[in-house]
Order: sequence, then C-alpha cells, then structure tokens
Amino acid sequence: MPRFLFFLMGAVLALNNGQGLTPAMGFSTWNHFYCNISEDVIKASADQLIKLGLRDAGYVYMNIDDCWMEYKRNDKGELTPNPRRFPNGIAALADYCHARGLKLGLYSSGGYRTCEGL
Repeated sequence: MPRFLFFLMGAVLALNNGQGLTPAMGFSTWNHFYCNISEDVIKASADQLIKLGLRDAGYVYMNIDDCWMEYKRNDKGELTPNPRRFPNGIAALADYCHARGLKLGLYSSGGYRTCEGL
C-alpha cells in the first residue's frame, strides 16, 4: 500500500461526543417477512429484540420495509397504512415501540410506486 494512503488513514477525524459509536443497528422486516407483515408481526418482532437482549446490545431500530401502506396514496398524495394490516395505525405502533425503548423506522418512496409496486 502506498505511503500516502497510510497518511490519509491517519488523518481521519471524529468528534468525541458519544454519537455514532456503533452503526445504526436494528431489524428490518424485509429481510425475514418481505410483504407478510402486520401490526402483530411488528409487535412480536419488537418484543423478540428485547427478549433476546438485542435492544440492550444496541439494536434499537425496528424498521418496517415495503408493503405497510395502501396501494393508492390519499388525496394529499401521502402514503397511508393498510388498515387490514395495521388496524390501529402507525402512530400507535410507534408508541408501542417507543414505550419499549425502540425506535420505529418506516420505508417510503418518493415515486409513484414502491419497489414492491405499491
């Protein structure tokens, strides 16, 4: 490896403010459930993160990927939750996760369709 590359590697600076000590860690529904998600699945997954001790190890993100939303956007052009899969809405689910020390992430798309075509 050229010497200048070693020099550049030594020049990396970081703030010593306690932020970013680990990568953002959590669970993404897509990796296991694909589109087979619901409010109950998310709650059970959040509870498992805690039961397995993963939350305490830094895995605090519960990320809901594609397929949580209705096929069509509302009149304002906003994505809305599928009422059959999420009967209490996303806000109630976020409250459930937050009460357990988790953060809720939500996939969206700025285009006309999501990657799954919704």
